[in-house]
Amino acid sequence: MRLLFQQVLQLVGMDTRQIQLEDVKANYGETLLSEFMGAVNKLTLDDLKAAVETQVTRRSLAKGWPLTTTPNWEVSVIRCAEMLRPIDICVTPDGTVVVADAEAGLLVFNSQKCLVSKAGGLHVRSVCYHPVYLCIVAAVPNEQKAKFYDSGLILKREITVPHADPSLQIRCTDTGILFCATYDAWTCSVHLHCCLDEKEWRTFAILPDSVEQFFGITLLPAIGRRCQNLAKLLLVTDTGNMYEIIVERLASTVLKHMRPIKIDQLELESSTSLTTTDHESVIIVDDGTFYEITNNYKFVKTIGSVGKKAMVTSLAVANNVLYATICNRRCIALFSLE
Repeated sequence: MRLLFQQVLQLVGMDTRQIQLEDVKANYGETLLSEFMGAVNKLTLDDLKAAVETQVTRRSLAKGWPLTTTPNWEVSVIRCAEMLRPIDICVTPDGTVVVADAEAGLLVFNSQKCLVSKAGGLHVRSVCYHPVYLCIVAAVPNEQKAKFYDSGLILKREITVPHADPSLQIRCTDTGILFCATYDAWTCSVHLHCCLDEKEWRTFAILPDSVEQFFGITLLPAIGRRCQNLAKLLLVTDTGNMYEIIVERLASTVLKHMRPIKIDQLELESSTSLTTTDHESVIIVDDGTFYEITNNYKFVKTIGSVGKKAMVTSLAVANNVLYATICNRRCIALFSLE
């Protein structure tokens, strides 16, 4: 009985050394209640406040919620006078950062984050790197073109894109297959397209999802490296939905398997973009906060936050650095993933 009494006292956080067990005699219950009431009476309002804050902190971190905006995140941003409305970004293998600016055109920054070249006069809405042609692919919906540029922004070739949708996003697999996503406001649906032999775009999926303003797509590289005909796409929308689409491209046929995704310990509310890391995890931004999840959709950690008022439109990762275009702040935020 005495051992049980000691264990109960330790469980509720009382110091058994302050209690003379020899004087307790047989009435352990009365003594336990007395000691417990004494401990409660010693609690102050500050103690209760601290306890509540601790519980909120633990539960928030368990769900992946940040406590505050990351302090001084604007100190290390990429910013220049030419940057007006950055909406998409990609990083080439040599560390060059390419930004699609809806008003300024294409902006190219070197590995030291200095602006080195610009292609103005283009209403560029999306950009990606083509690993087969070793060039930059810029989507210009008002011309209904995807333009291929070398590192010096010299135009090399053009192909058409499926629609003149200003929210169009274009991405390329490790094996050089182009995908793009467009939004149909009339039917409230996201359309996914695959480029067949760079001549024909095939619409292979339609997702009935009412996008308020932004959506984002990315490609998981793992499947693409194992089989040239397979690709896995992830799509998020600012209505809090996430989808996985597996695409099998055979000759002129595109097959797909599509399913909605729920992330363990993380509830999405307003996701605007996502990307993959060098070790094939996924970075997603939701309400201005960046989260890392595994490629089987398990929560890993909260990376940081730029606040809910920051309009994050796209993400890219290179050399353990996360790049995020923030449209309404006219800058690129940087976060270390190490």
